[in-house]
Amino acid sequence: MQVIGRAEIEVVYALRSEFWGCGYAVTVSNALIDIADQAGLCEEVVALTLTTNRQSWRVMQKTGFRFDQEFDCAGAPHVLYRRPVHALGDGGTGSGNTELVGGGSCA
Repeated sequence: MQVIGRAEIEVVYALRSEFWGCGYAVTVSNALIDIADQAGLCEEVVALTLTTNRQSWRVMQKTGFRFDQEFDCAGAPHVLYRRPVHALGDGGTGSGNTELVGGGSCA
């Protein structure tokens, strides 16, 4: 994907609202980051979302992404987060941790 004129590999997740808060987005993000790392696809991945989507910001933060900048994408304000694919050692990253996090009534 092109982000601000640069080719990037983006981590993407989309869930129906009844599955929000179940940990699935964190689990999928961690798995995708692990795949990128194990396959040697890149050194860094990005994630982006609308500036108003605070839940998605939280998923990015939980999976080790760090805020990079705000920018316009398709005429709407977005935030861009980045992270290296290698484990950062902070406990919230994709270093093989693909077990479901979260919980609650997510059946």
